[in-house]
Amino acid sequence: SVITELIQKGGVLGWPELLPELLSLANNDNGSASAETQEGAMSALFKVCEDSKKILDRDYHGQRPLAVMIPKLLSITSSRIPQVRALALASINSFIPQGSQAITASIDDILARIFQLAHDPSNAVRRNVCRSLVQLVDVSPEKIQPHVGGLVDYIIQQQQNLSDPELALEAAEFWLCVGENEYICPALGPYLGKIVPVLLASMVYEEDDIIRLEGYTDDNAEQEDRAEDLKPHFAKAKGPRLAINGHNDVNGNSAIGSDTFGVSDGDENLSEGEIEESGVYSEGDSEERWNLRKCSAAALDVFASNFHEPVFTVTLPYLKDNLRHQDWPRREAAVLAIGAVADGCMDA
Repeated sequence: SVITELIQKGGVLGWPELLPELLSLANNDNGSASAETQEGAMSALFKVCEDSKKILDRDYHGQRPLAVMIPKLLSITSSRIPQVRALALASINSFIPQGSQAITASIDDILARIFQLAHDPSNAVRRNVCRSLVQLVDVSPEKIQPHVGGLVDYIIQQQQNLSDPELALEAAEFWLCVGENEYICPALGPYLGKIVPVLLASMVYEEDDIIRLEGYTDDNAEQEDRAEDLKPHFAKAKGPRLAINGHNDVNGNSAIGSDTFGVSDGDENLSEGEIEESGVYSEGDSEERWNLRKCSAAALDVFASNFHEPVFTVTLPYLKDNLRHQDWPRREAAVLAIGAVADGCMDA
């Protein structure tokens, strides 16, 4: 946008009144700003936060703009307008992965506000709550660990939200992130009986995918299968996709995906699970998109590698019930589950 371009070119001091004015309008400080004005100001602020993270965290004559902005953004998350609340929290999320001094100084206030927003009626707000929790696991796991019990129930509730697949996916990524965190992961042991069944249930193809797959016909029954046609694809643990560098829109919707089952040969310089920004998937690439099914399988893989027999004990009844199920999506999900737990539970 024009505003972010001006800040990037001229710096914060080039237009010193801009950020205070946007924050004031978004927060409706004078009580006369319309809902449209508040949304417009907050949308501009979000874009500035997303595109100018380093600029806002620089020292200008002994003061960092971010140190002033974080408390104001926390205040704006109390707005009566759902979109403004979602944008304000998304703006804060832009800075959490940096672990900057301003974030560290406000971490307790941020966590308290996240807990207050956890049951917000807006799905967009709750998507950003789940994303905040994922990011805080990486930055400040010691702040998350004491709340594991309550978070398990909360994340399960959000993951089971069938009306919003993106919210369910954001929630599922919490398991993947926590499972890969050595500090918090052991605390999940007592809750595996709750978590694993939810992951297994989330590994069944969604209804839209079932319709698409059942409608797909490929008249090659007489042709001999190639090796690559027969090679099974099992879940592999990948890092969660975070709301950074513009990879997600302001409502928490994913703009790109990560392939759970590997990366292409041309991605040698990327860490496992990453893709280049140019690799944005089209709507037709449903098999390639990072989704709830893949994320749940990857999380189950991570849990199996960490907990071994306890995960297998919970998974075994599901396998017995579904490997011969009359519905093929349930059978397919059971096969996927076997692949997810195979390495971690080999000796269980």
